This record gives sequence, structure tokens and C-alpha cells, in this order.
Amino acid sequence: MAESSEGEEEGKLTGGNPQLMVDDDLREMGKKAAWSVSSCKPGNGVASLRDDNLDTYWQSDGAQPHLVNIQFQKKVKLQLVVLYVDFKLDESYTPSKISIRAGDGFHNLKEIKAVELAKPTGWMYISLSGSDPRETFVNTFMLQIAVLSNHLNGRDTHVRQIKVYGPRPNPIPHQPFQFTSTEFITYSTLRAFMPCACLQFPQCLMRLKSFHACACLQFPCAGGFRYEELFKGPLSIWDKHPESPPLGRSHHTGSRITTPWEIAGGEETLKGKVT
Repeated sequence: MAESSEGEEEGKLTGGNPQLMVDDDLREMGKKAAWSVSSCKPGNGVASLRDDNLDTYWQSDGAQPHLVNIQFQKKVKLQLVVLYVDFKLDESYTPSKISIRAGDGFHNLKEIKAVELAKPTGWMYISLSGSDPRETFVNTFMLQIAVLSNHLNGRDTHVRQIKVYGPRPNPIPHQPFQFTSTEFITYSTLRAFMPCACLQFPQCLMRLKSFHACACLQFPCAGGFRYEELFKGPLSIWDKHPESPPLGRSHHTGSRITTPWEIAGGEETLKGKVT
């Protein structure tokens, strides 16, 4: 069953936006769905709702309510429905009352939003958020848009475009913050794995996820020791410095992180041992 609040009090939408403007944190979900309508005139079918052409329209051909059915193969999160309607061109064909329903299928659809349109011209935005601030989206297999009545007591309806939007998926699994820029994603990964703190990262950045540590295999911050010298044999860096923690588990000296570069002897070792 759809996860949302009960059907809310009717809201009244006026005006309309000539340009479609949606937040960057939303993505259009309609292309993932199967679309159908309760009836249509020949040449004005469901395809006209999705052709990105404001000069075409779906025209119903039957008794009210007129239905648009949007069905997904799996549950999706939906947050916003946007319709393009034009009272100036369509007059009595323009919807005046719309009900939005959600559910697992036709057998258990439940109204989650009811709105009234007052001579709209342009893009009309219908939020699917519930009355509870935590209910920012509806999680559903199916969405149905029902045109209950038209302006001027019109019988059939015209709708020129419909878009449905849901929140973009989190680009970082198990990360509660939804970073979107490359720079933020990069730094959030570094914090999560706590690599060595040489603050250079040019070679090992892409290998951090697999090695969970500074794994560029060049170790400029460790004084030029090769991988084998660091972790194998009686003369390994950890045998020389048993008080130092393993790589990737640097301890804090005051508020600073002790890096492998410092463990290996600092600048003098770096100059003498670079290979």
C-alpha cells in the first residue's frame, strides 16, 4: 500500500508557470512507468501526455472521472506531480478538480491529494508531501490522476503534459547526507575511510575504496618505503617503530594525526630513501 498521509483537505491552485522549473534534487520518474488512460479521442491518446510538446494534448472520450494511470514495476518514491493545462486555449476542457491516488494497483488505490484548479494556464505543481513534515514523498507501485470535473461544466478534458518526480537516490550508500558535487563526495569518502593524512592524495584517491588506507603503493608520505618494506620482513617500518599504529589507524597527538610520513622519520628520511 502507498505510504502517505490520509486524503487531505482540498487546496486551490491558480495561475501557472510558463516554464517548467524543478529542484535539482528531484528526478523525473515517468519514463520508468507504464502509462494508460481511461479513454481518448483518436490521435489524442496517452502518448500526447509524454511527448514534451505543449501543442498536443490528451483528450478524454467518456464519462467522468477521466483517469491517467501510472504503474511502476517496483515501488518508487514520488514527491511531485506537474501538469501543463491551458484554460485560454482549452476553456471548458480544462480540469477544475483533480484527485491523486496511490496504491499497489487498481484494487487498493487511496486518495492522497485533492486539488482545485482556477483557470490555470501553464505548469501546475502538486506536491505529494503529507501533513507530517517527515512525509516528504509517497512510496507506491501506482499513481492515478483523476479529473473529477472541468471548467464551465465541460464533459471531456484536455491535459497537455504530465511529469512525475521523485527524490534522487543517495550517491553514497549508507551515507545519510546526499552529497551531489564531485568535491563533496570525494571528501566524504576520505573521512569515512580515514586514510593516511599526507593531504596529497594524487595517486591513491581512486584506490581508497578497495584498500581502505593509503594504497598508492608509492608511499611518498612514508619516506619512500616500498610496500614490501612496510609490511614484510624483520626490517619493516612497523618493526622499527613498534610504538606506531598500523597504516590507516593513525593515532592522535593532541589534535593532530600522526602520519606514516612522520613515523618513517620525516623529511630527512624522505630525502634519503625516495626510490
